[in-house]
Amino acid sequence: MRGKNYNGLVGLRLRQFNIEIGDGYTLDQFFKEPRFNGYFIGEVHTLSSGLIPNARRDYFIENDALNEFEDAFERYANDTLSKLCRKGSKLNSAYRTIKTFEDSQAEYNEKHLKGFSSPKEERTLADALEKNKQRAQAAEKDLKKIIGQANNSVGSSLQKMTELIQREHGRDQIASDRQEAPAFNVDPKKKSKPKLMVDDLAQLKKSERKLVSTIYEIIRENLPPDFSEELIKKIHRELGGKA
Repeated sequence: MRGKNYNGLVGLRLRQFNIEIGDGYTLDQFFKEPRFNGYFIGEVHTLSSGLIPNARRDYFIENDALNEFEDAFERYANDTLSKLCRKGSKLNSAYRTIKTFEDSQAEYNEKHLKGFSSPKEERTLADALEKNKQRAQAAEKDLKKIIGQANNSVGSSLQKMTELIQREHGRDQIASDRQEAPAFNVDPKKKSKPKLMVDDLAQLKKSERKLVSTIYEIIRENLPPDFSEELIKKIHRELGGKA
């Protein structure tokens, strides 16, 4: 069932000779996952005189015509509409996964240029970046498969849905020749000593810089990211560093 925030306008509605039968929930029963009906806005018009509305007009009277309609619509709901929903869900999930990778890449690149607060932060971000890369590569495979299907069915509901989802995620066009995953700008696997923020505190002794780096790491581990970043930058500026 759809939740309390259900928009009454969504859901396929049933009409018999333009008379509404039931409501936006009536056709939920034909979907293996009833929520999928809420992913659509539209109407199903029945034209058979054998389908007879009941007195409340919330459904039809039981007869052979109703059994035939129910069998046909259930097949359509699950063989066509539900598959479209699942592909849309995969597309959205794939784009979110790729965006997470791109964000983590941008964060690592920025820290690589400006300096990490501690060696531990560099290792943590590098590990997260590698995991996000692997997830993005898997997501790209899902994208290429579904986008290829959309390109081969011009004018179909799948193509229209794919184009809509791409626009929502800021991806301009359908393309089946995408790279498997966005390439690293900086590869943390190439082992070299990472640049640390404390490296530009040349006025401090090596032992003092190491202590400051440890303090930065304690702050980073015990405060929310936004607060810890801002506090570390303030301390760093007070110590004469660039932040």
